[in-house]
Amino acid sequence: MRVLMVAALVAAGCAKKGAAEAIPDLPDKDPGGPVAGPHEVVEGDVEAPSSDTPGWGPLHPYIARVRKAVTEDAAKCLANAGPGTEPALVVARVDPAGVLQQVNLARSSGDPQRDKCLLQGFRGVTLEAPPAEVVEDGVVAFQIAFRADPVSAPPPITAP
Repeated sequence: MRVLMVAALVAAGCAKKGAAEAIPDLPDKDPGGPVAGPHEVVEGDVEAPSSDTPGWGPLHPYIARVRKAVTEDAAKCLANAGPGTEPALVVARVDPAGVLQQVNLARSSGDPQRDKCLLQGFRGVTLEAPPAEVVEDGVVAFQIAFRADPVSAPPPITAP
């Protein structure tokens, strides 16, 4: 590989003939060595990010389970709805027992039927109780984006 790279550089006029001999062989990678990151070498276990790091902590997996439950509950309705043009954003408030207190559409998917299906999915599903550490003032409030679904979109209409 090194010789091919040098040959390409010689052909491009970026290196002199005989340059391959001037480049020393690199040592073999030590398979038992430390893991190198983009900024430092990491040896040993890495600590998990704090729970307030975006995408981490107990709220993230809870929201993923809620999204799955809502999507499964709304599946039949969504099958008859359009794919939407934008991700729908739903804002929900759940009490410590998992009872839905409030659900609102913060951003439309572009298809009113799809939006209606998502809101009905929230109202029709039994939610599990959220993790106690994310409950503030008696509720947990969160947003869930439901992507537009171009995979199930009907084929485009073309003129004859």
